[in-house]
Amino acid sequence: LREEFDKIKTDMEKLAYTLKYAHQFDTKEESSKPPFWKEEWLDDIIQKVDVTRLSPEQRVFFEMSKVKIDMYHEKLEEVASEAKEEVIKEIIIESFKEGLSPAQISKITKIPIEKVLEVIEEFSQK
Repeated sequence: LREEFDKIKTDMEKLAYTLKYAHQFDTKEESSKPPFWKEEWLDDIIQKVDVTRLSPEQRVFFEMSKVKIDMYHEKLEEVASEAKEEVIKEIIIESFKEGLSPAQISKITKIPIEKVLEVIEEFSQK
């Protein structure tokens, strides 16, 4: 579990994890809780979200909210990945325009030469 906790970095990831798994932890048992649950804003949420006291309707709403947050989180990761890819392409193209060879671009940016050549070829065909 500790390795899983270490992968969670952003507040959005912490919130999504909390909403998804808070009901599975014994909130009184400190050793089982993720370390980031000590953050005041998350501790407040955990205290307010005691699933055992929810009505069946509230539980359904709660579960639906978790699903929505998961979907939002997945979309966020997708958008971030696409943005990263666009930045990489822009770096390659601008470096190429400035006269750097594909080998130099690859060496400086640590982007595989195959990827550099692919992006340059796409750019050259436009």
